[in-house]
Amino acid sequence: MAMSKQDEAQRKSIFAIKNKVGVSLAIKSLEKYDKGGSGNYVEEKYKGKYKAPSDEEIRKKYGF
Repeated sequence: MAMSKQDEAQRKSIFAIKNKVGVSLAIKSLEKYDKGGSGNYVEEKYKGKYKAPSDEEIRKKYGF
């Protein structure tokens, strides 16, 4: 599978950092910018685009 130019540039950058400062510091440096899965993807994606249905709308939909 061929790498995109951006992927190849990122790979080269990571190797350059590793070769310059060593594996341990390279990992610590990358971890600094990793958000670690923080945040709420769904909330951020639909922020302002999705309006939760009101109680009345839910009752009407399900016949209550």
